[in-house]
Amino acid sequence: MSVGLEVDPASAVAGKAIRGDAAARDRLFEETYLRLLRYLGKLTNGNSALAEELSQETMVRVIRSFERLRDPERFIPWVFRIATHVWRDYHRARTAKEAVDAAAPGAAAEPAERRELTDRVLRELSRLPEVYRVALTLRFLEGMEYEDMAEVLEVSAVTLRSHVARGRQMIRRQLEGDVES
Repeated sequence: MSVGLEVDPASAVAGKAIRGDAAARDRLFEETYLRLLRYLGKLTNGNSALAEELSQETMVRVIRSFERLRDPERFIPWVFRIATHVWRDYHRARTAKEAVDAAAPGAAAEPAERRELTDRVLRELSRLPEVYRVALTLRFLEGMEYEDMAEVLEVSAVTLRSHVARGRQMIRRQLEGDVES
């Protein structure tokens, strides 16, 4: 059994899990959970408690719906689509007071060792409107292809290319403005 030769190990494991391999299913869910934590951590601007809560909700939905997944090749985009819906549901449901309360713990100072440019880019990413922040996070921090992103967000790849370009441009302009100040 040579998983190392597979193009996408997650889809190979997903295929085994769909066919009833409990060990493969457990491995798949563990690895997926870690990716969800990273993705939702970026969407929540580093609020690890909220990212964990949303990741758990996503995994509950994934586990409940797993039997309906027919194409193991689409597992990761399917999971990220669910995570994005969980994030949007949370985002829509919270009140203005909850938004302030949720942002306060995540506003803690970043570690001093972090490279300055990375810190500035991530700070600007967190300030972008959701549509651009989600697109840039999926593309550059999760390494997704535009077709997979399109499936996750249920918009066309052309639209996503535009969102990524605009988001990058917005960050670039803000960074250039910081340098001039």
